[in-house]
Amino acid sequence: MDLLFFSCALKNLDTYNKIVLTKIIIRVNINSYPNERGEKMKSGCILTKINEISSISNKFIARKIKEEGLPILPNHIPLFYILPEDGSPLIFNEISNIWKISKSSLSDIINKYENQGLIKKCNCSEDKRSVYISLNPEALYIVQKLLSIDAEFLDLMLNDFDDNKKQIFEENINKVLKNTEKMR
Repeated sequence: MDLLFFSCALKNLDTYNKIVLTKIIIRVNINSYPNERGEKMKSGCILTKINEISSISNKFIARKIKEEGLPILPNHIPLFYILPEDGSPLIFNEISNIWKISKSSLSDIINKYENQGLIKKCNCSEDKRSVYISLNPEALYIVQKLLSIDAEFLDLMLNDFDDNKKQIFEENINKVLKNTEKMR
């Protein structure tokens, strides 16, 4: 499995599935991986490990965003993955549904990045109630940096995985995502 392909696949997932994806680890030889204190976890602690991966990934992404000087908040990353890179617009309600956040929260986020010149907001001429949202060309740099950060994290996370193990990892994540969808 190619890491760039794997990283790009993240772009097509909704926020919930991205979170689940970053939290999953293959349950291979679970007792051989010590926690931060050097203690080996019991095999029933997979959820603890998933949370630990989530915490590490969140800190990694926040640190990289700060190092790169990107003018976005880590919890707003999904907006830059949802909006098409070619600048084509999406309807506000569609973004809200894909991201699964409230319209009022999305409105605040859109306004923030519109004021920074990263997002363009346009009223629909046919339906005055509809608002189109798109990325400005200046935001493409941010999208590319975010993809690079994702790829770097995946590369570090899957460092000792050969191509076969990476493929198995992806297949297992897809199974977990399918199973967790049933729990919604």
